[in-house]
Amino acid sequence: MDFFKIEAEWDVIENRWVATSEDIPGLVAVGDNIPELVDVLKSIVPDLLEANSHLIEREGASKQSSQRNRCHLEIDCHHLETVYI
Repeated sequence: MDFFKIEAEWDVIENRWVATSEDIPGLVAVGDNIPELVDVLKSIVPDLLEANSHLIEREGASKQSSQRNRCHLEIDCHHLETVYI
């Protein structure tokens, strides 16, 4: 199973989660909450992996024949906010 790390940060201006990844070229996803963000990722990551297959190292001998294998997404979430007192 392939493993890809995704960084999700809370955008305090837009009040939304924004996800990007160094492992998946072109990935930018947004969601109002984490479950919504995960749904967006589930829908776009397979297409990005297929479109960028020549740029992404994948495990297993069948990586060329089947780009839509199961993969593991680790989502690192960060919510930083400046509070003025």
